[in-house]
Amino acid sequence: MNYNYNNQKNQSNPLEISESNAILILALWFPLVLILQTFLELFNLKNSQAIVFNYIFSQLGFFLAIIIFFRKKTNAAFSTLPYRKSIDISPYVLSVIIPVALIAQDMLFIYPTNWLLTYLELMPDIKLPSSIWFQIIFACLLPSLFEEFIFRGFLFGSLRKRGNLKAAFLTSIIFALFHGNLAQIVHQFALSMILCLVVATTSNLFFANLIHFSNNLTAVLLARYMPAIDIKLGNASVEGLITLLIIFVIGIVVLYPCILLIVRLGGADSEKKRFLNFFKKQDPIPAEQNANTFQAVSNSTHENSKFINFLNKHSIEIAIVFLLVMLILNTLVSGEAK
Repeated sequence: MNYNYNNQKNQSNPLEISESNAILILALWFPLVLILQTFLELFNLKNSQAIVFNYIFSQLGFFLAIIIFFRKKTNAAFSTLPYRKSIDISPYVLSVIIPVALIAQDMLFIYPTNWLLTYLELMPDIKLPSSIWFQIIFACLLPSLFEEFIFRGFLFGSLRKRGNLKAAFLTSIIFALFHGNLAQIVHQFALSMILCLVVATTSNLFFANLIHFSNNLTAVLLARYMPAIDIKLGNASVEGLITLLIIFVIGIVVLYPCILLIVRLGGADSEKKRFLNFFKKQDPIPAEQNANTFQAVSNSTHENSKFINFLNKHSIEIAIVFLLVMLILNTLVSGEAK
């Protein structure tokens, strides 16, 4: 399906999603997951079983949030996502290479952050289910679908009226903070920026799905089958820092040519034009025009409500502050738990 954000209103289904709508979908995720986890407490499951269900509920929360928010217009909402067919296999191969190179580059930031958090006794304890197939489905496949639908689909799509670069920056901040892991925040931000660039320049969310899946799968496989490397790099030392610098250089050498290639091979317009459009500044759309879209709550109900208008106008800023507070609290709680 060919997709063009600028011509969205001219499509057979003119449904648009505003910034506040996209943020509301994310906001729904929190109470839904909390309700599911509270229900889980009634069964007194073993720790290993609880970990499994927490991963299931996390992804189920995304699905339910989308369904509850759009209700009968769910299909119309999904039809706005930028998917189109690509016959050339090269972009798909590059979508697998890019996240591996990105992880190699970001190790220089990830491990020193881990060293600092470990020293401060604030390092989060992330536990994965023991089954490799469960990890592939619930830690790799489903996040690469639902998170891309919401972040690079609905959220980034709604923010692009502010300009692609600003939209990518705001989307990436929210994406990184949403994961609530200070040790991975730089990598999550960089990953999201690349995903936004790829989606904006190729108009194809499938490449983002594949890059996201490959990123998570690489992390799972490294943690599962190469723990010795993680232990070696996890200890602050001169040897470990030199190793990280070498891996960092290799990552850069591979990553950025691959990004250029996927933009060149995965888009319909010229490579130069698509890059210029991504970095081109655009005048902000007035709030009343920007929110002239699908409404989960009837406008007539809150027509004179200053509070609702404030939330609509500043939804992005409110989300960033809320997620930042949650990240700080989550980090402090993880430290106290130890």
